[in-house]
Amino acid sequence: MTHEQRPNADHRREDIIATHHQLRAALRRLERLDLPAQMAPALEEFYCVLQRHFEQEETRDGLYDIIRQKAPGRAHSVCDLLAEHRQLLRTVRDLRQLAWESPGSMAILPEAAELSQLVRDHERREMQLLFSSLSAAADKPL
Repeated sequence: MTHEQRPNADHRREDIIATHHQLRAALRRLERLDLPAQMAPALEEFYCVLQRHFEQEETRDGLYDIIRQKAPGRAHSVCDLLAEHRQLLRTVRDLRQLAWESPGSMAILPEAAELSQLVRDHERREMQLLFSSLSAAADKPL
């Protein structure tokens, strides 16, 4: 790696860390809500944060690019996680629409809790895949 490439790598790592912090903070805010009327604006914000987070993971030199480079045999797992990105975004959009259409409905609270758990599970699977990919790459003979 040249000296000119290093700032880009540092910047990329900082971006990844920052979007993960933003996502965790948005999840915590969503999980703390206990009034259905608060849910619509919170889901608006959450959708934006989640979309930005997923876009970053999917960009060139993002999380999925790193996994594909380090462990090409795990491409099928990347495809599964990418499909989850689309599904999670659809779920947030649907829940957000419900929140705007029925602002006083208590039914939205358990659905929001389920969404939060789905996102946390997804993030856990991504980190497991990243770590296993990096481990597999490190175990390859030189």
